[in-house]
Formats: sequence, C-alpha cells, structure tokens
Amino acid sequence: MAELITPVERKYAGIQLSGLKALREGTIPEFSGFPDSLNNRYNASFVFTPNSTAQFEERVAQPLAAIADQAGIGLYLASRDFCVHSTLLEGAWEGEDQAVKQALFGQIHSAEAIGKLDLLVGKKIEFQYLLIGGNTVLTAVNIPEWVLAARAQLNDVYRTHGLKPLSMDNILHITVARMTRLPEGDKEEKIKAFQAYRKMARDLRHSISASPLILEVGAVSTVPPLELLRIAA
Repeated sequence: MAELITPVERKYAGIQLSGLKALREGTIPEFSGFPDSLNNRYNASFVFTPNSTAQFEERVAQPLAAIADQAGIGLYLASRDFCVHSTLLEGAWEGEDQAVKQALFGQIHSAEAIGKLDLLVGKKIEFQYLLIGGNTVLTAVNIPEWVLAARAQLNDVYRTHGLKPLSMDNILHITVARMTRLPEGDKEEKIKAFQAYRKMARDLRHSISASPLILEVGAVSTVPPLELLRIAA
C-alpha cells in the first residue's frame, strides 16, 4: 500500500522538487528586490520572541550563510537582513487611490478580529522541514488549528473590506533566504556550485528534521510587508 501523505506534505514535496530541479539545471534567477505592489497588501505575520529568533539564527540562518559562502552564493538572509517572520495571511487591495487604501487599511486595523490576534502571543509553532532552492524556506508540517482559525477570521475581514485574501492553503513557513549573488563562471560551473550547495545543505536539513525548532510567537505584526522585509530582527 502506498504511504499516505497529507495535503501539506504534498505541497512541500512539490516545492522541494521544484527547488532541487532549479539547482540541478542552474535556472535560479538572482533576487533583485521586492515589487512596490507589496505596498498594496494588508499583512498579518507572526514575529517571534528574542529567544526563538536567536534559536533560528543559531540553528538555521548562520549555518546556511556559511554553506552559501563556501559555494560562492550571496543571500538575503532572515535575522540578518530582515525580520524573521511567518505570514499568517495577506489581503491585496486592487484599487489605485492611495488615500482610499490608507483609510481602508485603517478600518481593517480597527476590526475586532485584528485586535484578537494578540491572543496568539505566547503560542508555539514547530518548524521541521527546510526546503532548499533559490528561496530557502523553513516549514511547519503540522499547522495548528489556532492558525487555521485565525486565517479564517482574517479571510472574512479582508473580504468584508474589499481585499482579496492571498491563498495560504496547506502552508506555514518562514522564508529563510533568497539568492542575491549566484556562483561565478559559466552555466556548467554554476551548476557544480549549486550541487555543492545542495549537498552541504543536506546535513542541515536532516539536523532540523531530527530536532525541529519550536518557536514562540512574540507578536502578530501588521507592519506593511515591505517594512517587515527590510528591517532586521
């Protein structure tokens, strides 16, 4: 009998296969920055306690940075270059008048469901799988029911105020790093460097799978996405 996997595991497997394929074929693009369109999203994200952030930095960010350096790869790295966070749910505003957007976001910020997000402070999330590719992400296999409930409430708030909720079905993750500098040389040399990176990262993946990170929510941030992605922890 084939082993049953959950929709969450299936999604993560697809992400990992895609990342490994890009490394194998050398088709990873350099990350050059975020689009201004992120300013049109209302964002709710988990940020973690100082102790949890330190654990993430010691066990994930620093080892990955060392591996990337050996492979000649530059990273835009969580905890060093931007705040360690995990997106709860975003809602996209598709209008053009910025004054209207600001007023709308202010109404959302005052909504009862947004205030209740503070009740999630102190809760813990287990992150177990590190998915390697052009973007490296740390994922939670078991998405807590309280996360799903909070997402459902936010989904309703966003729709009520005319925003389009951006799907987070079957995923709860922390973006660890994006590649900002690729290995030097021709395509063949780049592929060799990517494969060295993948092999070195394998031990890190196994270490995290064997002993998952348990991170505690320190706050639920509603800082605009571009600010969250440009401030260090």
